[in-house]
Amino acid sequence: VAVAAGVFVLGTLVWFVLAFVNGWLASLIMPPVIGYATGYLVSRAVNLKRSRGLMLIAGGTVVLASLVGVTLTGILGLWGLMSVAVGVLIAIGRVRM
Repeated sequence: VAVAAGVFVLGTLVWFVLAFVNGWLASLIMPPVIGYATGYLVSRAVNLKRSRGLMLIAGGTVVLASLVGVTLTGILGLWGLMSVAVGVLIAIGRVRM
């Protein structure tokens, strides 16, 4: 949970910085990046163990980071929702491996 919280904080900070450069691009790129980082780091933190709880933690982190990122940028749209779904799938897949 601590690793997921760290990725959440760091991911939303990076999202906020990228939003100043290009808001819609940040809303497309950041959820998959956060999903990959969360899935990889959560899996490594527990020595590559797999469980449904870890998958929920990884997927929930992506959703929460996306909610905060969208609140900061104000840009979501259909592509943003699809990007969040891809990020959740990447996070779950990385924990499952």
